Amino acid sequence: MVETMDLNDTTTSEVGPSTDKDVYANLCAFVNPISQPLANRKLAKKVYKLVQKAAADKKTVRQGVADVLKAMRKKEKGIVILAGNVTPIDIYSHLPVACEDNGIPYVFTPSREHLGLATGHRRPAIVLMVLKDDEYADLYDEVHEIIHRTLNVIGVVLMICGLTSILIAHEWRWLGPKVGGSSNTDPKSLHSIFGVFTVGIAWIQPINSLVRCAPNDPKRPYFNWIHRILGILGWILSAVTITIACKNFGQKFSDQTAAISICAAFLGFCGASFIVAEFYRIRRSSKVNDSYGLQEKKEEKWSFHSIMVLIFGITALVVCISLAVLIAGSK
Repeated sequence: MVETMDLNDTTTSEVGPSTDKDVYANLCAFVNPISQPLANRKLAKKVYKLVQKAAADKKTVRQGVADVLKAMRKKEKGIVILAGNVTPIDIYSHLPVACEDNGIPYVFTPSREHLGLATGHRRPAIVLMVLKDDEYADLYDEVHEIIHRTLNVIGVVLMICGLTSILIAHEWRWLGPKVGGSSNTDPKSLHSIFGVFTVGIAWIQPINSLVRCAPNDPKRPYFNWIHRILGILGWILSAVTITIACKNFGQKFSDQTAAISICAAFLGFCGASFIVAEFYRIRRSSKVNDSYGLQEKKEEKWSFHSIMVLIFGITALVVCISLAVLIAGSK
Protein backbone atom coordinates (compact mmCIF):
# COMPACT_ATOMS: atom_id res chain seq x y z
CA MET A 1 0.00 0.00 0.00
CA VAL A 2 1.04 3.60 -0.45
CA GLU A 3 2.83 5.27 2.44
CA THR A 4 0.08 7.34 4.09
CA MET A 5 1.32 8.30 7.55
CA ASP A 6 1.12 12.04 6.86
CA LEU A 7 -2.17 11.63 5.04
CA ASN A 8 -3.83 9.90 7.97
CA ASP A 9 -2.59 12.55 10.37
CA THR A 10 -4.24 15.13 8.14
CA THR A 11 -7.55 13.31 7.83
CA THR A 12 -7.93 12.65 11.55
CA SER A 13 -7.47 16.31 12.32
CA GLU A 14 -9.97 17.52 9.73
CA VAL A 15 -13.74 17.29 9.61
CA GLY A 16 -13.56 17.53 5.83
CA PRO A 17 -11.08 17.33 2.95
CA SER A 18 -8.34 19.95 2.87
CA THR A 19 -7.19 22.03 -0.09
CA ASP A 20 -4.67 24.03 1.93
CA LYS A 21 -1.67 24.80 -0.29
CA ASP A 22 0.96 22.89 1.70
CA VAL A 23 -1.32 19.97 2.56
CA TYR A 24 -2.49 19.60 -1.03
CA ALA A 25 1.08 19.72 -2.38
CA ASN A 26 2.04 16.99 0.08
CA LEU A 27 -0.91 14.83 -0.99
CA CYS A 28 -0.03 15.23 -4.67
CA ALA A 29 3.42 13.77 -3.99
CA PHE A 30 1.82 10.37 -3.28
CA VAL A 31 -0.27 9.94 -6.44
CA ASN A 32 0.30 7.02 -8.83
CA PRO A 33 1.47 7.39 -12.47
CA ILE A 34 -2.01 7.14 -14.05
CA SER A 35 -3.50 10.03 -12.04
CA GLN A 36 -4.15 12.31 -14.99
CA PRO A 37 -5.84 14.70 -15.26
CA LEU A 38 -5.10 15.58 -11.63
CA ALA A 39 -7.26 18.36 -10.21
CA ASN A 40 -5.50 21.53 -9.13
CA ARG A 41 -6.41 23.08 -5.77
CA LYS A 42 -9.13 25.30 -7.22
CA LEU A 43 -10.83 22.45 -9.06
CA ALA A 44 -10.38 20.07 -6.11
CA LYS A 45 -12.17 22.53 -3.83
CA LYS A 46 -15.16 22.59 -6.21
CA VAL A 47 -15.07 18.79 -6.61
CA TYR A 48 -15.09 18.21 -2.84
CA LYS A 49 -17.93 20.72 -2.43
CA LEU A 50 -19.91 18.91 -5.15
CA VAL A 51 -19.34 15.53 -3.48
CA GLN A 52 -20.41 16.91 -0.11
CA LYS A 53 -23.67 18.23 -1.57
CA ALA A 54 -24.33 15.03 -3.53
CA ALA A 55 -23.56 12.77 -0.56
CA ALA A 56 -26.54 14.22 1.31
CA ASP A 57 -28.70 12.08 -0.99
CA LYS A 58 -27.24 8.61 -1.49
CA LYS A 59 -29.25 8.19 -4.70
CA THR A 60 -27.01 10.68 -6.49
CA VAL A 61 -23.65 9.08 -5.63
CA ARG A 62 -22.19 5.77 -6.83
CA GLN A 63 -19.21 4.65 -4.77
CA GLY A 64 -16.72 1.89 -5.47
CA VAL A 65 -15.45 0.27 -8.67
CA ALA A 66 -18.33 -2.23 -8.95
CA ASP A 67 -21.07 0.38 -8.42
CA VAL A 68 -19.50 2.85 -10.85
CA LEU A 69 -19.17 0.20 -13.57
CA LYS A 70 -22.75 -0.92 -12.92
CA ALA A 71 -23.91 2.69 -13.34
CA MET A 72 -22.05 2.94 -16.65
CA ARG A 73 -23.66 -0.28 -17.85
CA LYS A 74 -27.05 1.21 -17.04
CA LYS A 75 -26.06 4.28 -19.10
CA GLU A 76 -26.15 6.61 -16.08
CA LYS A 77 -24.29 9.85 -16.69
CA GLY A 78 -22.29 11.80 -14.16
CA ILE A 79 -18.81 12.94 -13.19
CA VAL A 80 -16.33 10.26 -12.10
CA ILE A 81 -13.86 11.26 -9.39
CA LEU A 82 -10.92 8.96 -8.69
CA ALA A 83 -8.35 9.00 -5.88
CA GLY A 84 -4.74 9.24 -6.96
CA ASN A 85 -2.99 7.44 -4.09
CA VAL A 86 -4.26 3.94 -4.93
CA THR A 87 -2.06 0.87 -5.40
CA PRO A 88 -1.96 -1.52 -7.11
CA ILE A 89 -3.29 0.57 -9.96
CA ASP A 90 -4.94 -2.37 -11.74
CA ILE A 91 -7.67 -2.14 -9.10
CA TYR A 92 -9.12 0.70 -11.15
CA SER A 93 -6.81 1.39 -14.10
CA HIS A 94 -9.60 0.33 -16.50
CA LEU A 95 -11.96 3.06 -15.27
CA PRO A 96 -10.52 6.00 -17.27
CA VAL A 97 -10.86 3.89 -20.44
CA ALA A 98 -14.44 3.01 -19.48
CA CYS A 99 -15.19 6.70 -18.87
CA GLU A 100 -13.86 7.70 -22.29
CA ASP A 101 -15.76 4.80 -23.85
CA ASN A 102 -19.01 6.10 -22.33
CA GLY A 103 -18.35 9.82 -22.82
CA ILE A 104 -18.16 10.48 -19.06
CA PRO A 105 -15.83 13.22 -17.74
CA TYR A 106 -13.40 12.12 -15.03
CA VAL A 107 -10.76 13.69 -12.84
CA PHE A 108 -8.32 12.52 -10.16
CA THR A 109 -7.96 14.00 -6.68
CA PRO A 110 -4.79 13.14 -4.76
CA SER A 111 -6.15 11.36 -1.67
CA ARG A 112 -8.62 8.52 -1.17
CA GLU A 113 -8.81 9.51 2.50
CA HIS A 114 -9.90 13.06 1.66
CA LEU A 115 -12.30 11.82 -1.00
CA GLY A 116 -13.88 9.65 1.68
CA LEU A 117 -14.11 12.64 4.03
CA ALA A 118 -15.97 14.55 1.32
CA THR A 119 -18.69 11.89 1.37
CA GLY A 120 -19.13 12.38 5.12
CA HIS A 121 -17.30 9.37 6.53
CA ARG A 122 -13.72 8.42 7.42
CA ARG A 123 -13.68 5.35 5.18
CA PRO A 124 -11.38 5.98 2.17
CA ALA A 125 -13.05 6.24 -1.23
CA ILE A 126 -11.25 4.99 -4.34
CA VAL A 127 -13.78 6.19 -6.90
CA LEU A 128 -17.11 8.02 -6.97
CA MET A 129 -19.62 8.88 -9.64
CA VAL A 130 -21.72 11.98 -8.91
CA LEU A 131 -25.02 12.16 -10.77
CA LYS A 132 -26.65 15.46 -11.64
CA ASP A 133 -29.42 16.73 -9.37
CA ASP A 134 -31.45 19.95 -9.24
CA GLU A 135 -30.16 20.67 -5.72
CA TYR A 136 -26.63 21.32 -6.98
CA ALA A 137 -27.14 21.58 -10.76
CA ASP A 138 -25.15 24.82 -11.12
CA LEU A 139 -22.12 23.48 -9.23
CA TYR A 140 -22.31 20.19 -11.17
CA ASP A 141 -22.34 22.02 -14.50
CA GLU A 142 -19.43 24.22 -13.42
CA VAL A 143 -17.26 21.24 -12.41
CA HIS A 144 -18.27 19.36 -15.57
CA GLU A 145 -17.23 22.28 -17.78
CA ILE A 146 -13.91 22.78 -15.96
CA ILE A 147 -12.97 19.12 -16.41
CA HIS A 148 -14.05 19.11 -20.06
CA ARG A 149 -12.18 22.36 -20.72
CA THR A 150 -9.03 21.03 -19.02
CA LEU A 151 -8.92 17.96 -21.27
CA ASN A 152 -9.51 20.08 -24.37
CA VAL A 153 -6.78 22.54 -23.39
CA ILE A 154 -4.30 19.68 -22.91
CA GLY A 155 -5.07 18.44 -26.42
CA VAL A 156 -4.73 21.90 -27.96
CA VAL A 157 -1.43 22.55 -26.15
CA LEU A 158 0.02 19.27 -27.44
CA MET A 159 -1.04 20.15 -31.00
CA ILE A 160 0.54 23.60 -30.69
CA CYS A 161 3.78 21.98 -29.49
CA GLY A 162 3.75 19.61 -32.47
CA LEU A 163 3.06 22.39 -34.98
CA THR A 164 5.73 24.61 -33.42
CA SER A 165 8.28 21.80 -33.68
CA ILE A 166 7.51 21.42 -37.40
CA LEU A 167 7.89 25.17 -38.00
CA ILE A 168 11.20 25.25 -36.11
CA ALA A 169 12.48 22.31 -38.19
CA HIS A 170 11.68 24.28 -41.37
CA GLU A 171 13.14 27.53 -39.99
CA TRP A 172 9.67 29.11 -39.80
CA ARG A 173 9.21 28.98 -43.58
CA TRP A 174 5.78 28.24 -45.10
CA LEU A 175 6.22 25.41 -47.61
CA GLY A 176 2.59 25.14 -48.64
CA PRO A 177 0.75 26.56 -51.66
CA LYS A 178 1.13 30.25 -52.45
CA VAL A 179 -0.99 32.63 -54.52
CA GLY A 180 0.19 32.29 -58.10
CA GLY A 181 2.71 29.62 -57.08
CA SER A 182 3.97 27.17 -59.72
CA SER A 183 4.12 24.18 -57.36
CA ASN A 184 0.80 24.42 -55.55
CA THR A 185 -0.12 20.83 -56.38
CA ASP A 186 3.15 19.10 -55.57
CA PRO A 187 3.30 16.69 -52.55
CA LYS A 188 5.00 19.25 -50.30
CA SER A 189 2.23 21.82 -50.84
CA LEU A 190 -0.55 19.25 -50.45
CA HIS A 191 1.04 17.91 -47.27
CA SER A 192 1.23 21.41 -45.80
CA ILE A 193 -2.33 22.47 -46.63
CA PHE A 194 -3.88 19.16 -45.50
CA GLY A 195 -1.89 19.42 -42.27
CA VAL A 196 -3.10 22.98 -41.62
CA PHE A 197 -6.72 21.97 -42.21
CA THR A 198 -6.29 19.00 -39.86
CA VAL A 199 -4.93 21.17 -37.05
CA GLY A 200 -7.59 23.81 -37.71
CA ILE A 201 -10.42 21.29 -37.37
CA ALA A 202 -8.83 19.89 -34.22
CA TRP A 203 -8.75 23.41 -32.72
CA ILE A 204 -12.34 24.09 -33.77
CA GLN A 205 -13.66 21.04 -31.89
CA PRO A 206 -13.06 22.33 -28.32
CA ILE A 207 -14.31 25.80 -29.32
CA ASN A 208 -17.39 24.16 -30.81
CA SER A 209 -18.01 22.30 -27.55
CA LEU A 210 -18.05 25.58 -25.59
CA VAL A 211 -21.09 26.85 -27.50
CA ARG A 212 -23.05 23.60 -27.64
CA CYS A 213 -26.66 23.54 -26.47
CA ALA A 214 -27.98 21.62 -23.47
CA PRO A 215 -28.39 17.81 -23.73
CA ASN A 216 -32.19 18.07 -23.72
CA ASP A 217 -32.30 20.88 -26.30
CA PRO A 218 -34.10 19.88 -29.55
CA LYS A 219 -31.11 21.20 -31.51
CA ARG A 220 -28.59 19.00 -29.68
CA PRO A 221 -28.70 16.19 -32.34
CA TYR A 222 -27.60 18.74 -34.97
CA PHE A 223 -24.65 19.73 -32.81
CA ASN A 224 -23.74 16.06 -32.27
CA TRP A 225 -23.74 15.40 -36.02
CA ILE A 226 -21.64 18.50 -36.76
CA HIS A 227 -19.19 17.48 -34.01
CA ARG A 228 -19.08 13.93 -35.39
CA ILE A 229 -18.64 14.98 -39.03
CA LEU A 230 -15.82 17.39 -38.14
CA GLY A 231 -14.12 14.62 -36.17
CA ILE A 232 -14.35 12.18 -39.09
CA LEU A 233 -13.17 14.83 -41.55
CA GLY A 234 -10.24 15.73 -39.31
CA TRP A 235 -9.21 12.07 -39.03
CA ILE A 236 -9.40 11.56 -42.83
CA LEU A 237 -7.32 14.69 -43.47
CA SER A 238 -4.71 13.60 -40.92
CA ALA A 239 -4.50 10.15 -42.56
CA VAL A 240 -4.01 11.76 -45.99
CA THR A 241 -1.34 14.10 -44.57
CA ILE A 242 0.68 11.26 -43.04
CA THR A 243 0.30 9.08 -46.15
CA ILE A 244 1.62 11.87 -48.40
CA ALA A 245 4.64 12.27 -46.11
CA CYS A 246 5.46 8.54 -46.02
CA LYS A 247 5.10 8.10 -49.78
CA ASN A 248 6.77 11.25 -51.08
CA PHE A 249 9.32 12.34 -48.48
CA GLY A 250 11.63 9.33 -48.53
CA GLN A 251 14.65 11.40 -47.55
CA LYS A 252 12.97 12.20 -44.24
CA PHE A 253 12.94 8.53 -43.18
CA SER A 254 15.81 6.14 -42.58
CA ASP A 255 13.71 3.43 -44.28
CA GLN A 256 10.93 4.71 -46.54
CA THR A 257 9.57 1.21 -47.26
CA ALA A 258 9.16 0.59 -43.54
CA ALA A 259 7.42 3.96 -43.12
CA ILE A 260 4.95 3.21 -45.93
CA SER A 261 4.31 -0.29 -44.56
CA ILE A 262 3.66 1.01 -41.03
CA CYS A 263 1.34 3.73 -42.33
CA ALA A 264 -0.62 1.33 -44.57
CA ALA A 265 -0.92 -1.29 -41.83
CA PHE A 266 -2.15 1.29 -39.33
CA LEU A 267 -4.76 2.70 -41.71
CA GLY A 268 -5.99 -0.84 -42.40
CA PHE A 269 -6.09 -1.52 -38.66
CA CYS A 270 -8.07 1.71 -38.11
CA GLY A 271 -10.59 0.78 -40.78
CA ALA A 272 -11.06 -2.71 -39.35
CA SER A 273 -11.40 -1.30 -35.81
CA PHE A 274 -14.06 1.20 -36.88
CA ILE A 275 -16.07 -1.52 -38.64
CA VAL A 276 -15.86 -3.93 -35.69
CA ALA A 277 -16.76 -1.16 -33.21
CA GLU A 278 -19.78 -0.14 -35.29
CA PHE A 279 -21.03 -3.72 -35.58
CA TYR A 280 -20.57 -4.12 -31.84
CA ARG A 281 -22.53 -0.92 -31.16
CA ILE A 282 -25.39 -2.02 -33.43
CA ARG A 283 -25.43 -5.48 -31.88
CA ARG A 284 -25.55 -4.07 -28.36
CA SER A 285 -28.26 -1.55 -29.16
CA SER A 286 -30.44 -4.30 -30.65
CA LYS A 287 -30.27 -6.44 -27.51
CA VAL A 288 -32.82 -6.16 -24.77
CA ASN A 289 -31.04 -4.93 -21.67
CA ASP A 290 -32.22 -6.98 -18.73
CA SER A 291 -29.71 -5.66 -16.23
CA TYR A 292 -32.22 -3.14 -14.86
CA GLY A 293 -34.25 -5.81 -13.14
CA LEU A 294 -33.50 -8.24 -10.36
CA GLN A 295 -31.10 -10.27 -12.46
CA GLU A 296 -27.58 -9.05 -11.97
CA LYS A 297 -24.77 -10.14 -14.20
CA LYS A 298 -21.30 -10.64 -12.84
CA GLU A 299 -19.42 -7.37 -13.07
CA GLU A 300 -16.95 -7.38 -15.93
CA LYS A 301 -13.62 -5.73 -15.27
CA TRP A 302 -13.09 -5.04 -18.96
CA SER A 303 -15.80 -4.54 -21.57
CA PHE A 304 -15.15 -5.52 -25.19
CA HIS A 305 -15.32 -1.88 -26.25
CA SER A 306 -12.88 -0.82 -23.52
CA ILE A 307 -10.41 -3.50 -24.64
CA MET A 308 -10.70 -2.25 -28.22
CA VAL A 309 -10.06 1.34 -27.15
CA LEU A 310 -7.01 0.25 -25.13
CA ILE A 311 -5.59 -1.83 -28.02
CA PHE A 312 -6.22 1.02 -30.46
CA GLY A 313 -4.52 3.54 -28.16
CA ILE A 314 -1.45 1.34 -27.63
CA THR A 315 -1.20 0.61 -31.37
CA ALA A 316 -1.44 4.32 -32.25
CA LEU A 317 1.30 5.12 -29.72
CA VAL A 318 3.58 2.39 -31.13
CA VAL A 319 3.02 3.68 -34.68
CA CYS A 320 3.84 7.27 -33.63
CA ILE A 321 7.03 6.16 -31.87
CA SER A 322 8.06 3.97 -34.83
CA LEU A 323 7.63 6.78 -37.37
CA ALA A 324 9.46 9.19 -35.04
CA VAL A 325 12.38 6.75 -34.79
CA LEU A 326 12.50 6.42 -38.60
CA ILE A 327 12.54 10.22 -38.93
CA ALA A 328 15.20 10.62 -36.23
CA GLY A 329 17.39 8.00 -37.94
CA SER A 330 17.40 9.76 -41.31
CA LYS A 331 20.51 11.60 -42.45
